[in-house]
Amino acid sequence: MLVPDPEGDPCALDRVCLGLIVVGQEVRPAALLVRALEQAGAQGIGRSRVPLRLQGVEQALPAAGSGVDDMPWRPLDLDDLVHSLDAPAHVPVPPVPPAVEVRLATPLRMRIRGRYVTPQAFEPVAFVRTVLRRATHLGASHCPGFDDAALAAAGRQAAGLRLVSGDLYWRDLRRYSARQGRTVPMGGVVGTARMAGEALAGVWPWLWQGQWWHAGKGATMGLGRYRLRPLREA
Repeated sequence: MLVPDPEGDPCALDRVCLGLIVVGQEVRPAALLVRALEQAGAQGIGRSRVPLRLQGVEQALPAAGSGVDDMPWRPLDLDDLVHSLDAPAHVPVPPVPPAVEVRLATPLRMRIRGRYVTPQAFEPVAFVRTVLRRATHLGASHCPGFDDAALAAAGRQAAGLRLVSGDLYWRDLRRYSARQGRTVPMGGVVGTARMAGEALAGVWPWLWQGQWWHAGKGATMGLGRYRLRPLREA
C-alpha cells in the first residue's frame, strides 16, 4: 500500500492500494519489485510527481475453494521481504461446472485477423484461445522444459463451447504515453457472458487460472482482467 507523502503534498492524504501479480518460481524478484516501487514512489508518480510512501505490503494466499477476490491475505515484513514472502503458490482449480459466467472487469482488447473484437462479435472460442495464448507465453518464459501440447489440445476443444447469453459493451479508455508522446487508446470489451458445452471440461483449468494472469493486449497493465462464476446449469 502506497500513501502520499505529507511532506510532498499536505493536502493529499488518501491511500493508494496497488495490486501486483508476479509470475515466476522464486520470491526474490517480487521483493525487488516492491523495492523498485518504493523508490519510484519516493521520486514521485505522474506528471505532477506526487511523492508516495510505502506503508505496507500484503501477500495473497490462494486456497482451495477461494476465488481471486476472496483469498486470504497476510502482512509481510518490510525489512525482510525475501524471507517473509511465501513460495510461489499453485492456484487450486475447483470442479468443472456445467456452465460459467465470465465477467470482463477491465477492457478486453482481443484481436482476430488484425481487428479488435467488438461486443457483437465476441465468441467463447476466441476468448478461451486468447487466455491460452497468454498461458503459452508465460509457460515458455518461466517454465523450463515447457511443452505447449496440452494448451494446443485445449485450444482445439474450445471450438465446442457455445455462448448462452451476453451483456457486453465497449468501454473507451486512453492513457498518455510519454515514450510515444501521444495519447494511446486502451478501450475494449467489458460486461458479462455465459458459456457452456462439454468442451468446458478440457479448458476449465486454464480458464480458471487465467483469472490471475489476465488476457489479451495490455494484460501486463491490468487490461483483460476477468472473473468467473460457476453456474449449476447452462
